[in-house]
Amino acid sequence: MTVTLSGDKREHVETLTNKVLLTPMITVRTLAQTVGTLIACFPAIEYEQLYHRHLEILKMNSLKTVYDFERLILLSEEAMSDLKWWLNDGLKSKKSLVREKPRATIKSESSGYAWGAVMNNTDSDTSNNVTHGMWRDDERKEHINVLELKAAMLAVQSLCRELTDCHVRIEIDNTTAVAYINSMGGTNSLKCNDIIGHRCQTFHAMDIKHMQISEGKATFHIAPLLKTNSPKNPISTITLRAYREDRRICVFTCLKLYLKRTKHLRSTTQLFIGNYSPHSAVTKDTLARWIKSMLNKAGIDTNVYKAHSTRAAASSAAARSIDIAQVLNTAGWSRKQTFAKFYNKPVQTESASAQFDNSVLNSKSVSL
Repeated sequence: MTVTLSGDKREHVETLTNKVLLTPMITVRTLAQTVGTLIACFPAIEYEQLYHRHLEILKMNSLKTVYDFERLILLSEEAMSDLKWWLNDGLKSKKSLVREKPRATIKSESSGYAWGAVMNNTDSDTSNNVTHGMWRDDERKEHINVLELKAAMLAVQSLCRELTDCHVRIEIDNTTAVAYINSMGGTNSLKCNDIIGHRCQTFHAMDIKHMQISEGKATFHIAPLLKTNSPKNPISTITLRAYREDRRICVFTCLKLYLKRTKHLRSTTQLFIGNYSPHSAVTKDTLARWIKSMLNKAGIDTNVYKAHSTRAAASSAAARSIDIAQVLNTAGWSRKQTFAKFYNKPVQTESASAQFDNSVLNSKSVSL
């Protein structure tokens, strides 16, 4: 049995979300009203708690500076990303009234130097699976609450690769970490909240165990549920094609070289691994940091444009030379209106290729 939003409620939330996104400056009062409206949808929207935190944090920070609800503010990129999720997927979501029993139980633990976890899988002949690792020097400086959440996240990534469409119970002896997981985030700690609600999901979901390489392309079959996925809008595969015009920027050539150089280092089948021993699977925030670093090396102002900006830039470049339906299908948007309003950016040089990836590579410059 499931619960969904009524037609009137869905229309109201969609109208309000569109209005906020299309307004350059909004008042703190409007932001507060928007947050209240979204929170009220919690009984009928799965994962609603993940997609209003940045709006709530922005509201709280704005009032801390000057307690004035009529003050005009700009939406942060993270807040806009949350609102776009509501338009793309949130309003189509439904929520089950009954939870099935967990298929597996993970017990994780962290100290200031290392972490470890053990899983009891009721469907497996092997009762216990164990994983562990050491924190890097920079990670050891983090608060224990952050480390406990990271340990739980790494445990799920390491031990649950074979599990899909099921519930997993996580047992932690840190009450703050438990509260953040049960509430799908919080507003007191940005770092704890970001661990719960990660981005860069698609890259993170790429696994060489589900990869097929053929002549001129590599195909990844994506198992986890992504933010842009829904029953009517699945992204089941990602195909990386060769770009023969210039192998220096060919993602297929780069992939084969990366796999060759990391083959003897791998302890995981996840595509992207850490640079340092034990070369474990990297987290989504590490991927976001890598993308931001490459943007910076390319001369892009990373104080303005973040890792998430690359999605809009690539899709906007491709949209100048191929059918919009192919752009929506490749990038994972369910509605043309959402792409047109919030992601389609001006491109200085048009490309002429018939393929999405070639269209992106052939675009000489994109205005983010």
